[in-house]
Amino acid sequence: MKEFITILMLLMPIGAFMARADDQTARENLEKASLYLSKDPSRSVYFARTALEEATATKSQSLMAEAQAMIANAYITLGDYVSSFEYFIEAESNCPKEEEHVLAGIMLGISYSYSKIKDFDNALSYLGKAEGLFKSLKDTASIARCENNRGLICNAMPDNKAARGYFNEALRLNRESGNDIGVAQNLNNMSFLDDSPDTIILWLEEAIRINDSLGRTWALGENYNNLGQQYIRKGDCRKALEALSTARSYALLTNARELLLDNLRYRSEAYAKSGDYSLAYEDLISFLEKTEHQDMTGGLKDIEVSLVKKNMESIRNEKERDEKVFAMRRMVACLIIAMLAVICSVTIVMYDLHRKASRKEVEFLRAQKTIDSQEKELMLKELAFNKKELDNFALYLKSRNEMMSRIREKIRGIYGIVPENAARELKKLSSSISQFNKNNDEAEKMIDKVNSSFILKLTERHPSLSNSEKRLASLLRIGMTSKEISLILSMEPKSVDMARYRLRKKLDLPQNLNLCEYLGNL
Repeated sequence: MKEFITILMLLMPIGAFMARADDQTARENLEKASLYLSKDPSRSVYFARTALEEATATKSQSLMAEAQAMIANAYITLGDYVSSFEYFIEAESNCPKEEEHVLAGIMLGISYSYSKIKDFDNALSYLGKAEGLFKSLKDTASIARCENNRGLICNAMPDNKAARGYFNEALRLNRESGNDIGVAQNLNNMSFLDDSPDTIILWLEEAIRINDSLGRTWALGENYNNLGQQYIRKGDCRKALEALSTARSYALLTNARELLLDNLRYRSEAYAKSGDYSLAYEDLISFLEKTEHQDMTGGLKDIEVSLVKKNMESIRNEKERDEKVFAMRRMVACLIIAMLAVICSVTIVMYDLHRKASRKEVEFLRAQKTIDSQEKELMLKELAFNKKELDNFALYLKSRNEMMSRIREKIRGIYGIVPENAARELKKLSSSISQFNKNNDEAEKMIDKVNSSFILKLTERHPSLSNSEKRLASLLRIGMTSKEISLILSMEPKSVDMARYRLRKKLDLPQNLNLCEYLGNL
């Protein structure tokens, strides 16, 4: 026995040394993951996962939390927000309270995830906690990140004036501290503001110079995508397509799905504005197919559903543990009363009946789950088909309206050079074209056609809604953006946002309930 204790005491220092060595290796892999985060996110995930395995082996809670947070940030770069959110939640549960800097970074990431699903209350709550910790640590660069994220949230709400203030404050802090990466991020995010294209192009060109000098491939892809969008706003389709071509090459290098989807959407818009509707249509179809195949409804998966499923899994595990404890106690009871044959027999019979009932209940739940899964799959396919059909129709409307506008302009151009009678007839023709456009109700018929069953249910639930409000609800239900809705309904995007606000008020929805989620569950 003494020899065994002696050997154990000799092995303990060796074990401690090996644990420290594993921690050092994990730290080195985390540094590699950080290095590749904005260059090759897939490699960043690989090194961060390796670090997580090593930290798990040594049971280092702090390193585990850092590795999970790094994986989450890499998934954000790749556009996988569900996986990102899950790793952030796990990192928060593992992170020791005293690791304030790591904990603040995790909370900042959770805030960003909530902002992507438009849950601005939770996003601002987590952001406030993160900023409070960073201020106590006097971390200027991280405080600037908080201000930048607050600007993104305000821009999404939308509150352009507040967003501008937060972006400018973040930019000031980053320039004063010499944080070039932060400066580039701020300048890129400021491209979402409602400023003139020329001003935004100058911001993006500075961001591109910084990111190019630092070799930040993913960030360059985002910069060039946004640059292409600003050239579209200017009407310079040639430069827009050049910028988008460069953006695509960077997006392919990093395998960033969200960048590739944005690139297809912007290219379709650029081709349409340049008059090449064939290529515009091809890119739009490719965008819809990729979105459908990647199961990214509206550009995102449902993060909230993922969190609910995770909680349900935890509850299920606790229930199974309770059932095992109960089974063990029952076994002990059976051993104690083994001599009471009659009572034991009755107990066995009752247990058998209970087991059969439980099996039937499990089979019923499985069948119900299969039915629910099939219904959900059918609903998603229907929504995807409706959105695809409406998007194609929107492209048709856009090209036709542009053609009619060009005809009208040509007619106006020859008013002064033709005889008086001919000019009068041409004016009548122009008036007829305008009247034709005003009376055109094809869009309304198309919306009513592809959403007839939904509109019927909505009318039963909310009979006071007008026809225009029902059509708006139909388009929101299938995940269309304000910009896409404005094209179909011939409205300004800001008018669509106001109509959404009025619809929400009329439906009398609580603040914590998402409008699109409510409509999708009808």
